[in-house]
Amino acid sequence: MKYKAHKLLGLFLALVMLAGLLPMSAMAATVIAWVNVTLDTPVVGASPDYTAEFSDGGHCYTVSGTESDPSFLNSVSWFDETANKALIPGNGDVFEAGHSYTVTVCLTAEEGWRFYRSTHPMLNGINLDPGVLTPSGIYKIEHTFTSVKDPLIDSVSVTIDAPMGGERPDYTAEFPVGALYRSDTYSTDTYKNDIMWSDVTDGTTYLNIDSGVFQADRRYRVTVYLTAQEGCHFSDSTKATVNGMSPDSVSVTSSGQLYVYYTFPVIKEIARVSITMDTPKLGAEPDFEPVFSGDTHYRTVDNVYGGKNGVQWIDRTMSSDFVDPDSGTFEKAHVYEADIWLMPDDGYAFSNQLTVSFNGETIDTAAISQFEDGSIKISKTYSREDTYETITDAAIAIDAPAAGKKPDYSEALPDGALYDADVYWYDVTAKQNLIPRENERFQEGHQYRVTVDLLAEEASEFSESTTVTLNGTSPDSVRFVDTGKLEVIYTFPVLTKMLDGSVSGNKLTYSISGAPSGAKLIAARYDGGKMTDVQTVSAPASGTLTMKGSGADYKLFLIGGVTGSPLCAAWSS
Repeated sequence: MKYKAHKLLGLFLALVMLAGLLPMSAMAATVIAWVNVTLDTPVVGASPDYTAEFSDGGHCYTVSGTESDPSFLNSVSWFDETANKALIPGNGDVFEAGHSYTVTVCLTAEEGWRFYRSTHPMLNGINLDPGVLTPSGIYKIEHTFTSVKDPLIDSVSVTIDAPMGGERPDYTAEFPVGALYRSDTYSTDTYKNDIMWSDVTDGTTYLNIDSGVFQADRRYRVTVYLTAQEGCHFSDSTKATVNGMSPDSVSVTSSGQLYVYYTFPVIKEIARVSITMDTPKLGAEPDFEPVFSGDTHYRTVDNVYGGKNGVQWIDRTMSSDFVDPDSGTFEKAHVYEADIWLMPDDGYAFSNQLTVSFNGETIDTAAISQFEDGSIKISKTYSREDTYETITDAAIAIDAPAAGKKPDYSEALPDGALYDADVYWYDVTAKQNLIPRENERFQEGHQYRVTVDLLAEEASEFSESTTVTLNGTSPDSVRFVDTGKLEVIYTFPVLTKMLDGSVSGNKLTYSISGAPSGAKLIAARYDGGKMTDVQTVSAPASGTLTMKGSGADYKLFLIGGVTGSPLCAAWSS
């Protein structure tokens, strides 16, 4: 047992001695996850930067020692890709306009740290391709700066909100993407971000950055101080625009800033807007051509989403879908909203108390929206009734009462009529309604009145001026119940007795009134219910027939000459 214990102890001591011979970095080196190197960006006429700096982060790396290559200094070298030559430190090389340059930086990790293939390199915050790790542990990164530009800024462009009546001044200027200049953050009670506004209507009055407000009929000037980015500069030849316009003055200050000021046109208020547009009509196309009247110092806003010429039509019935400007039409009983977007002309602004007339109707102020860019949106909502079609004329054809006939309940309406009808008959003589299911018939000597309820179809409507005819003539009365119903009443003449007769011996005398042309009279004699004689003659106004046969019962029938249908009730002795 003692022998075994001494043997294990000896092995442990040997391992400890071996570990002491290994370098510490090989035992516990931490991988550097990322590295960000900073060098001066090439500027025309400037010398290359050979002093690399590193972002904080505790990654523990340093630049490797001086290399034998004469193009390297502090492990940094520059190569002119355009001229295909290396820049040599100390030779007075400078960057040339239009040339591209590749910089190479060699890095060595500090003790306890190491680079690896996964290390993420950056230069001036720009992500680079993975570097090259040499067997000696040096990590080499490269980046090419393309087409170095002259540091002279030859032109500047400033965009700032133009003065609008009742609005606050804009102290946040906008510049093109990649601009080599900016407005600084200098601010006082009249300056903000190196921008100042002044009222130059009567002398010069500077607007306070907290309380200044533009007023109508005043002239305002904006002053902007621009600061060039490091390595760039302005000159007396630098050009400038403000909102695309040439400024009043452009100059370089003693501190190198560019001083630009521009005076805007006098602001004039637009107090009233008058618009005329076609109202919705069933099946019609929406109107995208608004007409303005009066002093129109405004225009429609171009390229309004879902619309045309600054006009949108929205179908509020269909989940607020836009009506297609090219193919859309108004549908039955839908609710539509018309939105018109307007922009004031330069030097004008819509009043905060703007009055809008739309097709002669004054729009509620709640339907007028004003926006920061000075534009407005005017909204007009049309109810579902606005897309109804008004019925101006209605015609009814119905069979007139005739003795022995059933009342007509199947009225005839014109083709394409936008209404239907319900028919009711009333016996004025008997003072009672006729019931269709009881199979009643008209009686001689009675007078009848028909009532027809006209019912407008969906998306159609009657008005109090709708003209109605019944059988081509004016009815007794037309009552406007509502837009969906008219009550029409007409009383027909009394049904006179067309056929009468008397018997004397074998003589049958008859009289006829109101018989149509071609009518026929049938006379019959009966004995105990059996017909013993029948005679047919044309139907004159009156006449006498000598009947043959036997029996005391006589009957007269008046029928149509073509149809053979009864024209009235039969007469019996």
